[in-house]
Amino acid sequence: MAPEDSPTQPDPQPQAGRFAAFKRFVAGTRRRVLISSTIMLCAVGGVVAAIFSGDNGEGLHEELSVDAVLAALDREEFLQAQMSALQLRAMQPEDYHVQSVAAYVAGVVAVYETDHRWEKDKSSSYLLAAKHLQEARDIGFPEGREGDGLFKLGRCLFEGRQYAESIPVLDEALTQSADHATQVHALLAQAHLLAAEPNPDKALQHNTTFLEDESLDADQRNDALLSRAEILFRLNRVENAHQALAQIPEKSSQRADALVIRGRLLVEAETTDAGVEENDDTEPVSAPRKQNLDEAIRLFREALAITKPNSEATRKANYLIGVALAKKRDWPAALEQFERTRRLFYDAPEGWTSSLHAGDVLRRMEKHEDAIAMYRRAFEAAGSPRTYSNPWLSLDEFRKRMIVAYRAYLDQRDFDRALHLLEGFRPLFTLTHTIELHARVQLAWAQALLAQSQAAPLKNRRVLRREGYEHYRLAGYTFAKLARLRKASEHYPDDLWESATALAEGQDHKNSIRMLEAYIDTGPLRRPAEALVRLGQSQLMVGRLEDAIANFDKCLEFHERDAAVYDARLWSARAHLELGETQAAEELLNTNLVGEGLTPASREWRESLFLLGQVLHESGRHEDAIVKLEESVARDPESSNALLGMYLIAQAYREAAKAPRKRLEEATIESVRLANAKKLRQMLDGALSNYTRLQKQLLQREEGQELAEMEAAMLRNCYFSTGAVLFELGRFDEAIEAFSDATTRFQNEPLVLEAFVQIANSHRRQGRAIEARGALAQARVVLKRLNPELDFTATTNYTHEEWGRVIDQMAQW
Repeated sequence: MAPEDSPTQPDPQPQAGRFAAFKRFVAGTRRRVLISSTIMLCAVGGVVAAIFSGDNGEGLHEELSVDAVLAALDREEFLQAQMSALQLRAMQPEDYHVQSVAAYVAGVVAVYETDHRWEKDKSSSYLLAAKHLQEARDIGFPEGREGDGLFKLGRCLFEGRQYAESIPVLDEALTQSADHATQVHALLAQAHLLAAEPNPDKALQHNTTFLEDESLDADQRNDALLSRAEILFRLNRVENAHQALAQIPEKSSQRADALVIRGRLLVEAETTDAGVEENDDTEPVSAPRKQNLDEAIRLFREALAITKPNSEATRKANYLIGVALAKKRDWPAALEQFERTRRLFYDAPEGWTSSLHAGDVLRRMEKHEDAIAMYRRAFEAAGSPRTYSNPWLSLDEFRKRMIVAYRAYLDQRDFDRALHLLEGFRPLFTLTHTIELHARVQLAWAQALLAQSQAAPLKNRRVLRREGYEHYRLAGYTFAKLARLRKASEHYPDDLWESATALAEGQDHKNSIRMLEAYIDTGPLRRPAEALVRLGQSQLMVGRLEDAIANFDKCLEFHERDAAVYDARLWSARAHLELGETQAAEELLNTNLVGEGLTPASREWRESLFLLGQVLHESGRHEDAIVKLEESVARDPESSNALLGMYLIAQAYREAAKAPRKRLEEATIESVRLANAKKLRQMLDGALSNYTRLQKQLLQREEGQELAEMEAAMLRNCYFSTGAVLFELGRFDEAIEAFSDATTRFQNEPLVLEAFVQIANSHRRQGRAIEARGALAQARVVLKRLNPELDFTATTNYTHEEWGRVIDQMAQW
């Protein structure tokens, strides 16, 4: 079995290394420790029983006092010290000095016991000892014991993997006493490196001070040099790291560790260890880079051959082989190595960091379900931010790596997997951050669906839009939840804004109004004018026209210099138009068009021009409407309003023809008749030209994609309106042809009856009675074929029965 395949257990020694001051604590045999622990438990139980039975405990010791307890502790008579401290504490519960001594003794004895236990993971036991020592610290360590108490407390926090919490305690220990200075510097060097947010500069300072101690033995010095090389590597001082390694003798017991660090320096020779994401598949791995990686792998394998299966060097070498293979882009081999490392060292940093790397590799190999499973394993092993410790990745780097994976799924529009990945983000990410990321996924999902709907067939387009609106609403609700959680923070107004805008996009205007009103109430606002416009828009959508106009007016009155006023006028004009107040709408739009703030290139100016054409059309000023609408279409022929603009132009021409027609019918003077006849023809020709042009464009559009509902309605109206205008122009045969095209296209719709009737009228105008009756006979056949349950009045003026009577009456003419 190869060394990296060997089953192993994590090294039970502290990650900071072995210190001379601790060696005497681990000299006893396991049997002695078990016996002493059993005796202590029995004795303590006896003391407690004696206390609560009324025995004053005088038989336990000749002198029961604080000084006697501490003297016993100094003689390492831990059992006697612990029993005496317990009795004193029970007898004098109000004496703070006694309570401090009792807590201090309990902590020191707990440290001793934990040091002597043979357990794979003793972090919880050290944290229990730390609780006793922290209690003593809160009360006040016994006089003269401050330095020792702080040192032991800091060490327990360190061994309990609470590195960040241990640093200020150990710093204070240095100021209180020099007794443990060397060990404290060693612990601080490691703590600054292992904390969730490492500080290599501080680690280097303490490492330097530690190495200045001339009493260090060879192993301690070599361990410190290894640590120094690691720190210097973190500081990107590669040459200095090599110099530190060169001071370690070739035949030292730390040779395997030195080989691992040398290999890592080669792995990182040209890049930082940011993970497999840094590898750009578009550029091949250079020959020198590949040579460095191969040499690194050789060094790691050499280290594995000379070290123990359960050593720290074994864990590191196995992990770094996977990293080197990933940097070579040998994905299958890298994945196999990361899997092996994960299985062998599942509860060590190398094991769960391998899970993270394996997730990246699997994602690159498009094995996404397996990738997410690996990411979830890494999250579970990483624990909480308070206990996070990983020499390979700081907490910030780990979070960044997961955000990279999250954004990769987002960029690939794999929104479902992005959400699945987010399920594991807690507790390493805050609740609010995780909720915000959820909202961003829903927002991106909504935008993607609506963009996709633009080119989709009509039947799919509606489904995609419905789903898109649903995801917008989900985003809005999630931002609302985020706002509630961050109500007391500076983010609250922005969360409300995000919620309101997403809900509006999702067509949930009632809730959007609620969020916008809450946003406005937070004041002062970063976007007060825009908020009033958005609020007015949503109120307009739910029919609260007067409220909408009031908010648009507030924007215009109080924020006249804000760019949002142009949209305020535009939307206010729409609201006035809904109320039939065309004059007010026209004034607002003309202010946008003739003012100095906008140019024809701006969206607001172009939309104002188009809407003004609509307003003029609605108010019966059809010729003025034609001028504005033709300018609008000419300026922006590719806009979403262009087709509707062309249709309104045709309609306006047709409506404008009514006035000269009426005057023509009433005129008695020939010159007036001729002038109105010319005007009538001019208007009808304009209508015909625009109907024909629009019909052609819609048919061309239909060849590429299914028409939207409004487009289909405009095309249908073009067929019938073209025939009607030709009829009015007296071009009856052309009218018959236009209506015949309509009967072919709409043969299964009630509207086809209108076409047959108009064909009959066109034949009658030319004296062709037989052909007219034939057209009506066809209409009668179609009427019988059409389902009577259809809503005939949706597109025609008559019901099914009424159409029968109309056709019968016309047949008698």
